[in-house]
Amino acid sequence: PLDAVLPPARQAAMLADCGARLVLAARTLALPAALPQLLLDDARIAAHGDADPGLACDSGSAAYVMYTSGSAGTPKGVAVPHRAVHKLVVNNG
Repeated sequence: PLDAVLPPARQAAMLADCGARLVLAARTLALPAALPQLLLDDARIAAHGDADPGLACDSGSAAYVMYTSGSAGTPKGVAVPHRAVHKLVVNNG
């Protein structure tokens, strides 16, 4: 998750740090021009349907990256694996 109220420089630093190749967003954000954005209501998402995209992924693969607050210095990224997301959904579903 990327907080839209963060200063643009901090957003850019976080995106560069985690190696983001695409931003999936609810609305267009002012981000570095070289980084493509795909809006949640984009017709391209609906066009894919529920078909398996054929991407390699296992329970240990990173689902997303959370950043620490940076209270002791520079914020650090922590990769959250798919198994943690699955457990969260199952336990709170």
